[in-house]
Amino acid sequence: MAEYTPDYELVETVGKHLFDTLPNGQFYKRLPDFKKIDFAKPIVVLGNSSLQQYTPAKGVLRVKPSLTVHIFGDVKNRQEAERLKSQVFNYLIKLHNVGSYSFELDPNYTANYDELEQEDNLQLCHGTLDVTYRVF
Repeated sequence: MAEYTPDYELVETVGKHLFDTLPNGQFYKRLPDFKKIDFAKPIVVLGNSSLQQYTPAKGVLRVKPSLTVHIFGDVKNRQEAERLKSQVFNYLIKLHNVGSYSFELDPNYTANYDELEQEDNLQLCHGTLDVTYRVF
């Protein structure tokens, strides 16, 4: 029997991967103060997570954990932010074993999009990855 819920395992697994693979100062578990970041390199921020039941089944956990990952970069260096977003998205697509759970990406509830934002005097490229998985 699993000790933690799939959404918790998802956040911990993705957070560990990003912490281990990104250079120091590029990964945040929560939204940082943008005024203190120079954005020489884009940053990755873990966003919201959720867990929804989708098929009630006696004795079997049927849920859909979701996670949002944000990538922020200087709009002048948009290509680097988009490249980093692509790398993170490729990791999330290939994620199948999370803790004691088997995951499968649910493409019907997964989104990958970019926006331009203004934060005080910063013009940012904001990439958002919303991924939802089915758990088996």
